[in-house]
Amino acid sequence: MNHLSEPWIVPNLLAHRGASAQAPENTLAALRRAKALGATWVEFDVMLDSRGEAIIFHDHKLHRTTNGHGFVAKTPYSVIATLDAGSWFGPEFKYERVPTLADWLQEAATLGLGINLEMKLGKLQRVDLLADQVLTNLARYWRSVSLMPLISSASIDCLAAVHERAPHLMLGYITNRWNENWRKLMRRFDCVSLHIDEKCLTKDRVFQIKSAGYRVLAFTVHDARRAFELFDMGVDAVFVNDPQLLILG
Repeated sequence: MNHLSEPWIVPNLLAHRGASAQAPENTLAALRRAKALGATWVEFDVMLDSRGEAIIFHDHKLHRTTNGHGFVAKTPYSVIATLDAGSWFGPEFKYERVPTLADWLQEAATLGLGINLEMKLGKLQRVDLLADQVLTNLARYWRSVSLMPLISSASIDCLAAVHERAPHLMLGYITNRWNENWRKLMRRFDCVSLHIDEKCLTKDRVFQIKSAGYRVLAFTVHDARRAFELFDMGVDAVFVNDPQLLILG
């Protein structure tokens, strides 16, 4: 299917984990900062705690972005909710906490932001439970929002689970390396976009993806010159930590 002929609502810039250059990633502070800096869409990570609750977090372990320790998948949110998720970034963010998916969706809706939800599957976690949590929260907190979410994952199982349950949703396949197998995976789950490490992209590779009928989203871009190079190649959107990158560049 040629998805390039379909309406495309995603802008050419998405705030990566919120405005993660300006505030601690995947926190409500980063979400609000993204809006304040002019972002219209945000990307964020969703995973499950030990009791199957969907939370906004990137790493499998807690220690890099909180004062906690251990695996997210082995820790209940009742404990995670007490952790300091901001001081590592700066003292002014001392009271930031790890939000739930419900918290994040409600705040994004209030701010009028579009969302790219990345599903991250922890070790030994059930993909069906993650998919159900994502879709249940979207139905509850995103139903009234006119912007359809973009759901992405590097996990084939996650894409399969969402496609089976909600085939109408836009799906994106994430990869950090160039592999010719992307075509087969994209067709299998009717993905609309390939999300790929910007270092892997060349003009020929972007041409291959676009010729196959898919959008190209590049992560994570830190330089305005590189962003414009990617746009010239035909890349549809870039993920940036600073929503002002293109303005400042």
